[in-house]
Amino acid sequence: MQPPSHLDAMEKRVLKALSHERFESLSKDYSALRRELRDKKADSAREKIKPLARMVAAFRRDFPQSTLVDSTLSAEIDAFMQIEERLETLYILLEGQWIPLPGDSDTLLLRTEVHQELFSQVMQGNPSRNRGAAFPVDSVTWDETQTFCQILSAALQQTIRLPTEHELRAAISAGGETTRVDDTACWHRGNSQRRTQPVGQRRRS
Repeated sequence: MQPPSHLDAMEKRVLKALSHERFESLSKDYSALRRELRDKKADSAREKIKPLARMVAAFRRDFPQSTLVDSTLSAEIDAFMQIEERLETLYILLEGQWIPLPGDSDTLLLRTEVHQELFSQVMQGNPSRNRGAAFPVDSVTWDETQTFCQILSAALQQTIRLPTEHELRAAISAGGETTRVDDTACWHRGNSQRRTQPVGQRRRS
């Protein structure tokens, strides 16, 4: 025997009300965590990450049909969980490492290529063939670069992405019209002794 339709509709309204109430509480904690991350308060941010992850898991369990917790939020929570123990180290590594893109002060670039220490802290792994903490990371797949950017975006609460070709050319030319570089600006086969060199040793690097 099926329950009366009006009871089924009432149950749906109750569940919707409960889900919105729970989501409002979850959203407040989520917003508080994002503020801590933007302010680079590693200790207080860490204290909020696991409780928030449990709240999200409980919400999805109790309201499986709800779309309030979407895949974007879930992915960011996963990123928080991956980086939580290394937040403070990450903030130290990135301190003073951002510079404005020539001709576009609203866009910031890392001062150097991504070095292996930074990549390892974010990804907990290092695919590079030429190992060295200060060496640029190499042998990275496209998917790994996207995961790196996603986790770093969550940790800093800023959109981190790969530069476009135009942005790279602007950075190389330091805002000028030419993208030609000389021996003082980059490593190459003739001046590197055919070895990988640490990042940040060349002008404009």
